[in-house]
Amino acid sequence: MGRRIGSFVPLSGAVPWLVLLVGCSVVEPEGEGRPLGTVVSALTAAEQRARATEIRDIAAESGLPTAGLLLAGIANAETGLAHCWSEATWACQGPTSSYCGGPVIAGAGDGPCSARQGGLGMFQFDAGTYDDTLAREGDRILDLRGNIEAAIDFVANMVVRSTYIDGVSSRAEALDWLNGVRPDNERFDPWIRTVVRYYNGCVPGRCSLFDSRYDRYRQKTLDMLDLMGWEFWYGARPAVSCPEVPAAGGVVDDADPCFEKFGPSRYWRRVDGIGEGSWLWWTNAWQSETPSNWARWRFRVAAAGRYRVEVSTVAAYSKWNAVRYRVADATGEHDLEVDLAGADGWQPLGEYSFMPGTDWSVAVFDHAGVSVPADMHITVDAIRLVPRSVVPPMDGGTPPTPDGGAGGLPEGGAGFDPDPDGGTAVPDADVVVAADPVDRGSFGGGCSCRLDQPGARGGASAATVWLLALLLGLLQRRRKRPAVRR
Repeated sequence: MGRRIGSFVPLSGAVPWLVLLVGCSVVEPEGEGRPLGTVVSALTAAEQRARATEIRDIAAESGLPTAGLLLAGIANAETGLAHCWSEATWACQGPTSSYCGGPVIAGAGDGPCSARQGGLGMFQFDAGTYDDTLAREGDRILDLRGNIEAAIDFVANMVVRSTYIDGVSSRAEALDWLNGVRPDNERFDPWIRTVVRYYNGCVPGRCSLFDSRYDRYRQKTLDMLDLMGWEFWYGARPAVSCPEVPAAGGVVDDADPCFEKFGPSRYWRRVDGIGEGSWLWWTNAWQSETPSNWARWRFRVAAAGRYRVEVSTVAAYSKWNAVRYRVADATGEHDLEVDLAGADGWQPLGEYSFMPGTDWSVAVFDHAGVSVPADMHITVDAIRLVPRSVVPPMDGGTPPTPDGGAGGLPEGGAGFDPDPDGGTAVPDADVVVAADPVDRGSFGGGCSCRLDQPGARGGASAATVWLLALLLGLLQRRRKRPAVRR
């Protein structure tokens, strides 16, 4: 995965962006798929958002309330969401459309415009010549709504036929399956493979461009997620309770409800079948003062005490030698830089003090203060708490928190500064850390521990720290943290 120069910003107006026109066919070609042509879309960011809204709303009316993103990803890959020739005047002119007040956009990958053989409209339907395509699809594809509805019909049919998808044999089952696809779940990969093979016609084993087209459809879909945001496509994420780690210790995985990824989705890659649980994520380190992609595990503990915190790594996806972490415990926030190049298995981040009754967190960041070579992967998988000096809850309950409050961190978890506009960072949002989660000054060295300092984030009250010290003193044990480069 190549590294970004900055966070994704939709280009518009006088700065058009390149897209490829690819056609789709009901009959799966036996080879390289439809030829690719090049065109640029002149849609502004506002026009892209309006077009994405039309796709989402029409999809919802057609039985796909949570699958609009999948359609928008195809349209983005095909034409950059352009439907009319006036939105890309360097493309071929298709038949006249009342919606456009002129010709629809037509693809140029099948030969010169005079051959009248390119795909038509935003979803680039192509059955041969323009007349052949209209004879098969009907005039409805010249209208934007009809083009979207035809795409829904086509997509439902290809899901039924797909060799990558099991248990789907009817349109109703296809719509249900599509509504369950998310960019971060196990259905996304078979969806993209289905698009490449059945929409583009690029068949694995007979199509040398399968991988590049897979990457293109995937990224164009994630671009639409970044452009519009998670809530636009799927609604607000439901409130969840963070997992409670027992006194004996335990693992908090990236599949748990309180694991969150932030930043442009295109720079998160999931690898199935390795690491802890069913998969892991990775991203690349890059030189920047602030993070672009970062992740956070939130958790609670059943028993007060001191725990060794470890992170799971896989050598093939652990290349960077100065990965930045932030651990929020009862004494404040601790910023670390850890050499994980080639690390495999559980790696220690140190020993930390946690109390029951509040959320604690471990965060990992992708930015570095020095030049970073290409493909310096960072594993993002799971964390593990190993008890070192733990006081079991008395009478099976949770010790009360002093001062009548929950103690611990402010709402939002470790490292969240208030947004100037009153908002908070949103997982998988297009604007990555609108509220900067990193105390950049603290990365210069040392442990950024804070106790009752005015304005300190995540600091515990003096009473909380006193209670913890008293409980730990009963065990007469103090442990030093392992040597970790900070």
